[in-house]
Amino acid sequence: MKRALILILTLSLLTFGGGMWLDRLQQKTAMTYLDQLTAIRQLIMADDMEAAISGQTELHTAWQRDAHWLNALLDHHHTRDVEAALRRLSTALQEKERLQSLLAMDEVIDAFEEVAQRDMAAWENIM
Repeated sequence: MKRALILILTLSLLTFGGGMWLDRLQQKTAMTYLDQLTAIRQLIMADDMEAAISGQTELHTAWQRDAHWLNALLDHHHTRDVEAALRRLSTALQEKERLQSLLAMDEVIDAFEEVAQRDMAAWENIM
């Protein structure tokens, strides 16, 4: 009986601890991308489209790598939303349309914020 109780407590702690660690990893990853997007947004505001395209390309490449393991933690529609928003941003930047780039950037930011805040222990997520 004592061994069963120890096993239950140990497995419970490992499970909850692992879940919390993965949630924080997911949030940290999304926040890192949001920080990078802030720099790209500043480049768009400064009308430096070439540097913005370069930054967006690097970000998109990194996202494609991270999206594979994030799919194990998230609903696939969250990663698809980010991917679609990044493609719209890429198109707007390549066309050198500042307004469309800023609007697409807003979509990308919203998608990453959804990834970051999806599993936060907030009342609206718990209820």
